[in-house]
Amino acid sequence: MAVSVRDITTDTSDALIVETIISMASHLELEVIAEGVEYENELNFLRDKGCLNYQGYYFSKPLSRADFDQLLNES
Repeated sequence: MAVSVRDITTDTSDALIVETIISMASHLELEVIAEGVEYENELNFLRDKGCLNYQGYYFSKPLSRADFDQLLNES
């Protein structure tokens, strides 16, 4: 199940929706992937609510295959 996190730190309705989705998924033993994480406060919100999988510009902009391979080799 994928969740978009836009506005979760500024809109209480969006925050409640995301929190509810994370809770429902947890009770159903599903993993959640939060998409669109761009800022540390969004990441912290998600961690606090029990979401452990994320993707977004906070971690990396989209990369070409060559750049991705280089990033993996440098790690």
